[in-house]
Order: sequence, then C-alpha cells, then structure tokens
Amino acid sequence: MAHVLLLHGLGQSPQSWQEQVVALPPGWTASAPRVLGLDLSGDQDLHLDTAVAHVLAGLDAGGVRRAHVVAIGLGAVVATRLAARHPERVDRLVLNGGQVRQSGLAGWLQGRLLGRMSDQRMQARGVRRERVTAVVRAMRDLDLRGDLVRVVAPTLVVHGRGDRAHRAGAKAVADGIAGARYVEVEGGERLNTDHPRAFNEVVLAFLSEPGQSAVPDVAER
Repeated sequence: MAHVLLLHGLGQSPQSWQEQVVALPPGWTASAPRVLGLDLSGDQDLHLDTAVAHVLAGLDAGGVRRAHVVAIGLGAVVATRLAARHPERVDRLVLNGGQVRQSGLAGWLQGRLLGRMSDQRMQARGVRRERVTAVVRAMRDLDLRGDLVRVVAPTLVVHGRGDRAHRAGAKAVADGIAGARYVEVEGGERLNTDHPRAFNEVVLAFLSEPGQSAVPDVAER
C-alpha cells in the first residue's frame, strides 16, 4: 500500500488536492498538510527548512515512514528540499511548477503584480498583502542547485503547455535531477485544480510503475 504526500502551492490550501485524492487507487492513502508559509491568510513566514520539518512531523504523527511526494508551485520547492535532505522518506517525486533559482526578473515581475492587485481584491481571496510580500522576499535568494544534485528518488517533472512563464524553470529542475523525466500536458499553471484529468493521468501512471525506490526502507540514524 502506498502513501501519497500532497504539497500545495502559494495561496492554495489542502483542499486543492481533492481531485487527486479521489483518483487514488484502492488501498492507497494520502495526506495534504497545510504548508507553512504558503497560506497567505496566515502569519507564518516561508522558511524551507521549517516547512520541511513541519511536513515530516505530520508524516511521523501518522506513522508514515516513506511516501510518494507530489507537489505544485512553491510546494514543489519545499518538496525538492525534502527529497534532497531526507531521501529515506521519499519513494517517488512529482514536481509541477518548481524552480531552481529566483531570477531578478521574476522577482521584479512579482513585485509589479503585487503592486497592481488592490487590497479589496486580495481581501476577497483571503490574502493579506504583507504575506505576499514576505513570500517574495523569502524567495529572492532561492538557489536549489545544491539540493537538486542530492535528489535520488525517481522524479517526474510535469509542466502545463500553456504555462510559458515557468517552462524554463521546470526544465532546469528536470535537468538538475539525475534521471528525472520531463513531460508536458495540456493545461496551465495550476494543473492539480485547473486540469486535474491530464495531471492525474501522468502522475498516477508514474507512481504506479513497478520497481523499488532508490533508498531502502531503513530507520534514520
């Protein structure tokens, strides 16, 4: 029996994985924790190691030693750090919308978008402006090149063809992980909610492939 850990993206919630949970094969289990720092209505700043520790604590509380990890957006950044620093906890890894480095251009564009969104529009979405600002600031120095080379779990990078802005980043993630596969499907940025059928098809096929994980199931030392 397999367990699937689902990590949401910026401004999403655990409920955003509903279409994936109901599509799991019989007998599989899933957990979709709230990722610290990515809930824009909360008060927690985004710190990768803190977010990873919180995710691992949730797995431990549920008695899950190892899981498939499926993640989107900045949740994929957290998942990359998790797989790199705790390889014994990850069977297979699926990333949609991950990044390697936060370029100056991307940071500038995020700042422009933040400036154009009215407070009323943010409030309607349950988003606080200071939370978005904090995430942009936390991502400014992002550099996962050292993490990517440490990932040993079989990895699939899924990208929506309509999401041109993040294609280069997705390909860089796939290129940085040894043996990673890169596949494009119909859809845009948030495949789990906007294009769940195409996303589920490739993800479940990958997770269901026979073969052992790259790391044996042994206790941490």
